[in-house]
Amino acid sequence: MITFKQFKRDFAAIQNDAGRFMSQSVVTLLEAEISRAVTEIWLEYPYVDKDFRATWYNDLSKRFQEISRDSIRLHLFYKPGRFTSENYAGFITLRDTAEFTLGRSYISPRALEGFTSGYCALARYPVQFRGMELEVAAFPWMQQDGNVSRCAHIAAWSIIRYFSQKYTYYPEKTLHEITAYDSNIRQIPSRGATVDQIAQILRRNRFEPDIYFRKITGRDAADNKKASRLFERILYTVIESGIPFVAGLQQLKHAVAVVGHGPPTNPDDVFGQNDGIVDSALLVTHLLISDDNHLPYRPISSGPQKGQTTIDNIDVAIVPFSQPMYLDVQVLFDEILPRVETHMPPGPADKTLIRRVFLTSSNSFKKTLLATSKDAEYREKHLDLQMPRFIWVVEYATIAEYRKKRVSARMLFDATLLNFASVQFISYKTGNELCVCKANGTAPEIIQLAKKTEPRYENNLQAVVVKSGR
Repeated sequence: MITFKQFKRDFAAIQNDAGRFMSQSVVTLLEAEISRAVTEIWLEYPYVDKDFRATWYNDLSKRFQEISRDSIRLHLFYKPGRFTSENYAGFITLRDTAEFTLGRSYISPRALEGFTSGYCALARYPVQFRGMELEVAAFPWMQQDGNVSRCAHIAAWSIIRYFSQKYTYYPEKTLHEITAYDSNIRQIPSRGATVDQIAQILRRNRFEPDIYFRKITGRDAADNKKASRLFERILYTVIESGIPFVAGLQQLKHAVAVVGHGPPTNPDDVFGQNDGIVDSALLVTHLLISDDNHLPYRPISSGPQKGQTTIDNIDVAIVPFSQPMYLDVQVLFDEILPRVETHMPPGPADKTLIRRVFLTSSNSFKKTLLATSKDAEYREKHLDLQMPRFIWVVEYATIAEYRKKRVSARMLFDATLLNFASVQFISYKTGNELCVCKANGTAPEIIQLAKKTEPRYENNLQAVVVKSGR
């Protein structure tokens, strides 16, 4: 028999019912980080959590101590008595794992205390609640248990679970399946995972991971300072592409998943009117992380902050690229873009042009174009254009255009491009002119467009803005 019990937002009262499934540290964490906009919580027991049940059968059931294989699930609602997806803030699982008892959880960013706005990697998860199917858009999260899993395992699991929910190409794996194959030596009790082991976990789950380091051994301080700036540009470009990744904080001996970024600041506060080509990464001051020590979507920024994780703490990024994403981001920035921008400038050299670079799928690009573009020539040409599965998109906008979410220039690159290929871009829009390259190497097609600007592409991440009353 499943028991459902209704509570107001009172985690101490819930603890009285949950007992050892809800440690005092968990009560403190939830009280501090779940928004006051969540006013009603329903406790469901027993709940069979697939990730914890797999861990229980493969490890915890062998312990001398009696550990329950069942879990408790807490359903979060903004307003009492309204059982709709719009009013549903997600769920939190409680498991019988001593101090760190928060298991697999899908929580909306809007349900987090202090979250105001941002761009997040979110998947939609159906949830069964008393005969009703609710839905929540969330990024998977849980605490490490300190025995079978550590922070790196949680970060890798959350990314794999996110992709498996969004795309059927990726397999859904339980936490046990991820932790069991990260090393050739004894895994339990877990000592964590190295950078190479995290990459190995991702590779076993149909990704082609690449590893980027902030500093390179043997370089002088000036070179490493420049490399550090370029590294942070890569972090932004990857998450702007809708690819959450594992960030290693080696000095802190910790790992997190980067799952989004904060809203861009006012470009007038950052750039002058005659700065030439500048990167939109400079407008983003915060990344959003999923850290197993806190609830997800936690903002981190640059600069020293006592007792706080910062972007400066990220030493290495392990990025789960898809196999056809061959054209490396560093090659694009260092070799291809300077060459194209020199010979075919995207706009006047004496004006500030904000450049935004990201990966996306050609299907997603065409779908968004169909819904948003008002220029029939530009839209129809690209809808009929044969493209690879993934493309690099480079958009340029003046400060005024950027504020209006418009772009006056846009380049599309083949993400499977061969090294030393002669054809560098698929298409290149500059103002009212569109240049389309031919795959057979013949002269490109030049098309005159009715509209000077196009809507900025925004489909990789989900914009989340917390309104009054949620």
